[in-house]
Amino acid sequence: MYNLYLLLSINGFAQNPKKGMNKLDKKDFSEAKSIFDEVLKEEPENILAIYGMSILFSSEGYQDKDFF
Repeated sequence: MYNLYLLLSINGFAQNPKKGMNKLDKKDFSEAKSIFDEVLKEEPENILAIYGMSILFSSEGYQDKDFF
């Protein structure tokens, strides 16, 4: 039973960065940032969330963009 819960919880975390990437594609920057922030609080080394944040901060349409 616990193994099933662990499997489902890990799978749930894996989906969140993908949702953030979809929000980036739709140019919904504030929602993408909140998704990535949430994932990074739980998993600070999540590669997809880190990559998504780097894309977010370098996007022309994002108000708080920072190339450095």
